[in-house]
Amino acid sequence: MDRNDLEQRIINEVNIKRGRIIAKSSVRALLGIFPNPIKSLGEIFFSSEESIDSEKHSVEQGIIIDLLCKIDNNIQEMIESTKNKLGNRAIAITGEIISTGNNTESVTGIEISSGSGPVEFKPGTKITAHGNNVHSVTGLKIGD
Repeated sequence: MDRNDLEQRIINEVNIKRGRIIAKSSVRALLGIFPNPIKSLGEIFFSSEESIDSEKHSVEQGIIIDLLCKIDNNIQEMIESTKNKLGNRAIAITGEIISTGNNTESVTGIEISSGSGPVEFKPGTKITAHGNNVHSVTGLKIGD
């Protein structure tokens, strides 16, 4: 839906409600005619446009909320679709991985969490971890 479609939708919805908006506004003004007739006549002629503008803003907000919900739903569908497409594909690790640390608590070459899914090490993969003045050095850590 582009901007022109949105503007047309707003105009259509406001036009559908226009009669009710003007009627409500006029009735309110007519009921107030007894204490202040001049003010009430002014409200009959001028407050209906304000009421229509107010309703237009209400319609616009509703449409914006609808669009945001649709955008969010589409994003969620894309995420699920991507997860389904990946399925049981493994993360492939290949090449030479070298991790070095100096004067630190720990050095880890590769850490694979328990929720990462399948991981495949390609032939020839080499993991090296070096540390100077390090408490712990781990080449490969699997799990939490």
